[in-house]
Amino acid sequence: MLFGSDYCWTPPALADAHIAAVDAAESPAEGVTWRSLTTANAKRLFPGGSR
Repeated sequence: MLFGSDYCWTPPALADAHIAAVDAAESPAEGVTWRSLTTANAKRLFPGGSR
């Protein structure tokens, strides 16, 4: 997941809370999770990134 903020420093607990909220959100489509969707988008944006 790519996390961005206008604030110069985000506490790790807040980033963890955002990730937990995404994981708990209702599925955007049949057979898809928000995590799988955001992961696929990040891989398209950064194809050479870590796995």
